[in-house]
Amino acid sequence: MNFTPDITIFWGKTSQNLAHVFVRVAGLPSDARLRGFVHGPVCRYSRTLPSRITLRDLGPGDERLLQAAIPDPCFWSPALPFLYDAELQVETDAAEPIVLRQSLGVRMFGASSRSLRLEGKRWVARGTRWPAASETHTPNRDGGPSLAEAIAALHDESLVAVVTDPSPAVCREASEAGVMLLVSVANNHAAFEHQV
Repeated sequence: MNFTPDITIFWGKTSQNLAHVFVRVAGLPSDARLRGFVHGPVCRYSRTLPSRITLRDLGPGDERLLQAAIPDPCFWSPALPFLYDAELQVETDAAEPIVLRQSLGVRMFGASSRSLRLEGKRWVARGTRWPAASETHTPNRDGGPSLAEAIAALHDESLVAVVTDPSPAVCREASEAGVMLLVSVANNHAAFEHQV
């Protein structure tokens, strides 16, 4: 029996002392067994002492919910883009185990009144449109910079990339490098959400 679980990973209540990460899983057979963990933080620009926190299954239901409580979380910022890796293994009696992995960063980012806030301070997006972001390229067609070089240039100038339908490779590289993306998913929202 083949099945494709629908997985959503999100952060719950977060403070300087504790962050809650949740994994919601739908589309599972009734005999599904779940186990997993959150590992991190890791950061390209800093050495860390990562830990491994078990995802705890919060019980049966139409959708399953797992939770991990991360003590003393490190937050994602452009200067220090700390990331955590969530791994979930789904086992059933009738199918091979499925292992799913996703990176995520905890951001102190939100809206307050008519302003955006990053790490408690007013934040204004300053960026550039980046049409090549939807391509999966090493150097782009005209012999320009590689993906890593293009992202590094955005980071060095503290710019946000304005992109349409970015590839998973672009999203991953931007997250690891500390570059924010302003994303338009055009008419392909479901496909984008599934890829990322």
